[in-house]
Amino acid sequence: MLDVSAAVYITHEEVLGKKYTRDELENDLAQLSLEDCIATTSKILTVLTNLGQLNTNIQAGITQELFKGDIKEKILSLLNKEPKRVVFFELQLLLLAKYAMLYAKHEPANSFRGEELASTYIKVVLGITDILSEKTEGTTVPELQRAAIRSLYFFSKPDMVQMLLPMTNKDTSL
Repeated sequence: MLDVSAAVYITHEEVLGKKYTRDELENDLAQLSLEDCIATTSKILTVLTNLGQLNTNIQAGITQELFKGDIKEKILSLLNKEPKRVVFFELQLLLLAKYAMLYAKHEPANSFRGEELASTYIKVVLGITDILSEKTEGTTVPELQRAAIRSLYFFSKPDMVQMLLPMTNKDTSL
């Protein structure tokens, strides 16, 4: 079993110097093609699933491919100094896909308009982490897991909640 309790996520605020907001998220996604967002997010998720989310070399490799200039250098520096840092993670990318379905343009893929909007996608990826940390107590795995469990409880269907309750008035004599 992989211990992810010490991982800390790299945020938009840390890299770009300001906290990302929900309004910025909606405005940025409104510029992007839904198909570009989903395809790119799926590729990242596939790499993480197959090669390891906490693998610093994988995190650095994805960073090398997606980021450019000073942003790329800052993230790579953080990953080198603190190998347990994570740029990309499953919850972040799944939430990005959800928001993309809500706010991105429903148009065919266009390679982020010939890479013109690739930096906007990158801002969204980092920004999702700020939005997640705002909704939770922080950006470590245990903090995000606590928030996910609470979210599961509050947003699940009644039968799921019933399943989680202790067995009462049920025949347990099997």
